[in-house]
Amino acid sequence: MWMLLKAFALRLVVGRTIGGLLGTMLLVLAPVAGVLKLVGLPVLIVLGVMVIKIVVPIVLVVWFVRWMMGRRGRAEGRDVGATEL
Repeated sequence: MWMLLKAFALRLVVGRTIGGLLGTMLLVLAPVAGVLKLVGLPVLIVLGVMVIKIVVPIVLVVWFVRWMMGRRGRAEGRDVGATEL
């Protein structure tokens, strides 16, 4: 009987503290995290490939335009980095 009272008191104290809340959340959210890890990683990989397919051409076009603008400035005899007074 004494063990039951101690267990009930411990459960009451632990259940109302932050540690008890974190323990309950861990118990509930751990399986959810496992499922999301199994499903979410392939989804993230697919989304990453979609992003790379969009970003790489944009970066290449911007780099090419800057490179062409720099060549044109040097071909006209201007120094691209110099400022005019």
